[in-house]
Amino acid sequence: ASVLGAEGREFESRTPDHLPSFIRIRTSHTNPEPEPTNGASKQTNALIIFQPQNIDALSTPEVTMNSRDLCQFPFTCMAVIAFGAAISKPAVADFRQQTRFFGTLGAGSADAPYPYAGIDNGTNVQSLSRFGINYSVTDDRDLSFFAELVAQPKQLEAPWYFVNWRPHDTFMARAGRMRFASWIYSETRAIGYNYPWPALPLDVYQFNPFDGLTGLSGEYTFQTPHGRLAFEAQIGSVDGSYLGTRITSDIAYVANVSFSADPVTLMLSGLYADSRWDSTAFQIKNLEAGYVSAGVKANLGNFVIISEGVILDASASNREKQEALQDSLNDQASIQADPTKAADQGVQLRALKAALTREKLVSSNAAYMHLGYEFNSFHPYVLAATVNSKDDAAIGSSQMRYACGLVWYAAEQLALKVQASYVDLDQENTGLLEVPMTPGTKKIEPVVVGLGSIDFLF
Repeated sequence: ASVLGAEGREFESRTPDHLPSFIRIRTSHTNPEPEPTNGASKQTNALIIFQPQNIDALSTPEVTMNSRDLCQFPFTCMAVIAFGAAISKPAVADFRQQTRFFGTLGAGSADAPYPYAGIDNGTNVQSLSRFGINYSVTDDRDLSFFAELVAQPKQLEAPWYFVNWRPHDTFMARAGRMRFASWIYSETRAIGYNYPWPALPLDVYQFNPFDGLTGLSGEYTFQTPHGRLAFEAQIGSVDGSYLGTRITSDIAYVANVSFSADPVTLMLSGLYADSRWDSTAFQIKNLEAGYVSAGVKANLGNFVIISEGVILDASASNREKQEALQDSLNDQASIQADPTKAADQGVQLRALKAALTREKLVSSNAAYMHLGYEFNSFHPYVLAATVNSKDDAAIGSSQMRYACGLVWYAAEQLALKVQASYVDLDQENTGLLEVPMTPGTKKIEPVVVGLGSIDFLF
């Protein structure tokens, strides 16, 4: 059985006799096929944190396939034109089309006085459910086009749409809107079936400030005596959000390295962007943002090990912060005129003022470790995750989370999952708990979060 990978890559799942709990990269890259891949600011006390509303949205802003998206980077348009010209040649071509459907019906609840990463003490079905469709067309001249649509309540987005060219088994080039290969599951994060949790570990996955890249990508792979080694470079414009605020960059540079030697896969990724940070209260230009992430997954007999970590830094000069603060203060009249935004903007202004006295806006690190055991169609597991913000940063979150869960692969391409988490919060910086920033906020007790999902892929 094969599970298809985004970005023109191909992944391999286990045979039906050993139903898959996670995907493994193949050691060859022949005939790749596509795979379905895949808020508003909140307030917290102490050091100011803007929290995402959706545990599965991963701070991803809505992206639709409008003319601006398709044309904002010239290489995208050129690639589409080139692909159109290629397939319109009189030569006879063998076209292969594929459509895949996927979805997650999820629910969750947090035993806390405030929402935890968008999960309150209700059932939260809408925020944890999504459905999508993936379409691809490939000809026999090594050209392919991939596109995906993902639907959530009140939101329809196109996470990626790009042209893929593979002139040789060792080289692949893409142009269009792409996912970053920063995380083990970043390219397939909409496909709940591909990972062994009801939702991705937001402890780590929230720290990619950018949702995707519109531009160019090139990947070179070759076989070593010990396994498959791949190098990838991406360049283009990026957009996304960090903890509920908008971040964009006209140019960003991404580099990824991965090594796969069955049954182990290693990944290392880095990004640098000269960005612009927009919130409802201020705008900071020339924000230097960057992160380095690493991951490993291994299937050692019946044991499954998955671990990822990230270091994120974002800083701006005092001049840039002072200008943003002055512009915001000059706009106080409009802030007061819009009571629906006044609270959020007030918190963000306080964050900006705090940033003036600190070296960095964001300086955080996070990691998780998953240990699982597979037998028959079941995969029980335990997970530990930590988030730490450094003292020299104005914005961040800190917490420690422990979780246990069970995956049941009830049928091929159908998985049922449950998970319970215990979250120990930093009292000075309350992690992903969305605590209103008010004077004298009472001590926050540890939080218990329950999640469940039904995931399918066909």
